[in-house]
Amino acid sequence: MWLSPARTGDVLEARTGAEELPVTTTSERAAVVAAESRFTEQNIVVVGGASGIGGEVASALAQAGATVDVLDRVERPQEEKITTSVVDVRDRDAVAAALAAVVERRTSVDGVVYAAGVLDGYATLEEISPELMDVVLDVNCVGAVNVLQQVVPTMKTAGYGRIVLFGSIAGIVAGAGGIAYTMSKHAVAGLVKHLAVELGPYGITTNSVAPGSIQGTKIRTSITAITSPGSVATDRGLGVMSAEDAAKTYPVGRLGTIDAVVPTVLHLLDRSSWFINGAEVAIDGGFTSK
Repeated sequence: MWLSPARTGDVLEARTGAEELPVTTTSERAAVVAAESRFTEQNIVVVGGASGIGGEVASALAQAGATVDVLDRVERPQEEKITTSVVDVRDRDAVAAALAAVVERRTSVDGVVYAAGVLDGYATLEEISPELMDVVLDVNCVGAVNVLQQVVPTMKTAGYGRIVLFGSIAGIVAGAGGIAYTMSKHAVAGLVKHLAVELGPYGITTNSVAPGSIQGTKIRTSITAITSPGSVATDRGLGVMSAEDAAKTYPVGRLGTIDAVVPTVLHLLDRSSWFINGAEVAIDGGFTSK
């Protein structure tokens, strides 16, 4: 059963709620065993799985029995059942080589999670540079295409596959990110719908999760980046909203945590989720319902 680790300096808010109760009955023990083995003998690729939400997804999958291959720009700490390949998703040849090695090593790929992503400093139409636009679109969306072009043929042969892409509330509404980020996440939403129709007949489902503001490594790094001296976000005051004020913009009155996202990703990867296809699951405390 996946439990969020209390990693000092990573997650900004302590996990709240009832503590896990001891497992005492036979049915409870069976439930724990089932949770810990639900992905046994499955090979899953997690892109952007070195840290942050993607890192927790990779750990959760390994704990649930999967063999996990992580593709990321940086190495992740060694962990049982997880192998890391250092790859820039914008480099199609490098992605192809890394995934060819995965397929040769594992013989099959049962699922893909694409969690790689970058922000744009809330740049507006007039502020965005061509270079930054290219980076954001390439990493957030085109990189997913680079990955899927390599693994989908294997899934088609097997007649089975689960694909989960990371969208964002910025892919549902405007104003939750800069122009490039918003464009990229809307592109992800369109990609999910297209692939759901194209790949569904082959037993492959494609869905996305669309998180709101999640407390943890990624948002902390992003806040640091957009509030650096001279950034457009600082000039407009966008980077100085406190976590308390940001939480007030969510109907639930708080920001999300990584462990609010991971279980949904695992559910979409599960064999039982065969009839969920083309969905964009907002994990946003009701933000996009306002």
